Amino acid sequence: MKFRLALCLYCWAFCSQAGAEPTQFSLGVERFDLTANLLSGDSGVGWVASGGLLAGLTRKTTNGAQSTGFALSLSDSMTVKPSEMRWSFRLRSDRTFPNGNPVRAEDLKFSLERCQKMGKLALVKQIELRSSSTSSDATEWWVDLTAAPGLPLSRLSSELPASLAGCPTLEHSSAVRFGKDLGEGTNFVSAGPFAVTRFKKNELELSRLASPGFNVGPSEIITVRGFDSAERSLSALRLGTIDALFTRDQAVASRAVGDETLLSSNCSGYIVLQRRGLKFNCLDYPDLETITYAR
Repeated sequence: MKFRLALCLYCWAFCSQAGAEPTQFSLGVERFDLTANLLSGDSGVGWVASGGLLAGLTRKTTNGAQSTGFALSLSDSMTVKPSEMRWSFRLRSDRTFPNGNPVRAEDLKFSLERCQKMGKLALVKQIELRSSSTSSDATEWWVDLTAAPGLPLSRLSSELPASLAGCPTLEHSSAVRFGKDLGEGTNFVSAGPFAVTRFKKNELELSRLASPGFNVGPSEIITVRGFDSAERSLSALRLGTIDALFTRDQAVASRAVGDETLLSSNCSGYIVLQRRGLKFNCLDYPDLETITYAR
């Protein structure tokens, strides 16, 4: 009887979601192709995708459009030893990748070393992992970051959180399986809230799973589309085929002046033309977790 009740509760919580229609949004950017790096802001599609794929030790916090600083993300505790110029972060034990696999210490170390090699963690000299036992004999993992010599503590305190927030956490085993060309195509698994579920020329699909690790389908789908011309992208926006358009082309923005169905704003150097009612937070990239239509 208990087993039957548990099975019914499981199906009510998970199986019923399989048939639910996911929330869908469509965003437009300048044209892109399959060589676009989805973990880099060098292209419009990579910049938008970072808003759903990027998750680091820290995250940027906002109050509306205003930045309020940084908070812990994949870590739940931080200690600082100024005399040793060392920052220590404890890895959260409850975080998983979209495929359901847990985020492990080796994933974090691999990702931080990758960012270090790319020059994104120039403030950090050494990255080390260590484990410790809790009072209940559980094992917790820490990552110790030792700063490069000669850097003032005030600079490290202000710049290190931002560097860590911009370093995506990737699943190490997936990276080993697919080689070193991370960021191209779909050959990576990132710890962000969204997973890449389709990537073809001029179209990227990001899906947020209702329950990671269970085959219950996505709860939200965001499609990022590239366009061959400014005219086509603006037409798609006016027709409602896309909900927002991110561009650096001032000419496109000028053509939208006077259109009462659209609003214009800026997000980290991009001009954002969006349908009225669409809302999202702007960090260093559009925060795809917060995208919604106001009721």
